[in-house]
Amino acid sequence: MHARTRIGQHKLNLSISFLQLVTVLSGIVMVIFLIWEPQTEGVNRSATNFEIYLQDPFLILAYLGSIPFFISLYQVYQLLGYTRQKRVVSTQSLKALRIIRHCHLITIGAVIILEIIILLGPSDDHTGGLAIGLMISLVSLVVISLTTILSSVINEPL
Repeated sequence: MHARTRIGQHKLNLSISFLQLVTVLSGIVMVIFLIWEPQTEGVNRSATNFEIYLQDPFLILAYLGSIPFFISLYQVYQLLGYTRQKRVVSTQSLKALRIIRHCHLITIGAVIILEIIILLGPSDDHTGGLAIGLMISLVSLVVISLTTILSSVINEPL
């Protein structure tokens, strides 16, 4: 192997390791946010942890809706590993891309349900929740588009 090829492979491995680290850190930040945020709401100031986390149907739905996000992050981590192993064009990569796409479709469905709950709720200020839901949906649509494009590129015969 030539020195340039080794250096290029080393840089690629460092880049993939960095992206895998970012993926793991994203998951950790999201878990921290999901645990911390409900405690900051004014309604929950005097509530117990049981009341905050287990008696709020909206929060329970939000937690269930976040499961596909974490599955998707794991699949991204796996896909980066396949890239490091030079197995980008493989059935495992296609499966990971399909799972990522399905997770984001489920995420959009969960967001729609949560948005309906927000709209039908007693609050007169729906703007914040609707804006967050719209941003999550737009990001999911971008990810769905990217995974669809990558899947078609991988499936094309060379």
